[in-house]
Amino acid sequence: MEKFEDLSFSGLVGLIDGNPIEAKQYLVDAYHEIEKQKKIVQDLESKLQQEKSYLNRLNDSIDMVLNHMKYQKPLYLLLDKEILIISDDMKVEKYM
Repeated sequence: MEKFEDLSFSGLVGLIDGNPIEAKQYLVDAYHEIEKQKKIVQDLESKLQQEKSYLNRLNDSIDMVLNHMKYQKPLYLLLDKEILIISDDMKVEKYM
């Protein structure tokens, strides 16, 4: 919303320009904008938690496969032109 582009003091003073009706309208509009932003943040936090959970499950699955196969960390896997090093911090290094 154009009204919320410049939230500096001078931007707000310029927008309201001493008009009590404009000030009241701004306060009402800002309240609605805040509620909308809270919902957006809440949705993003929920999505972030889902993604973190998925990441943890992926990491756990690697540990399960290593345990099942009785492999030990660090484990080095040669890919096309990369070496995958499975360690506690899981990294990929280039192989030339």
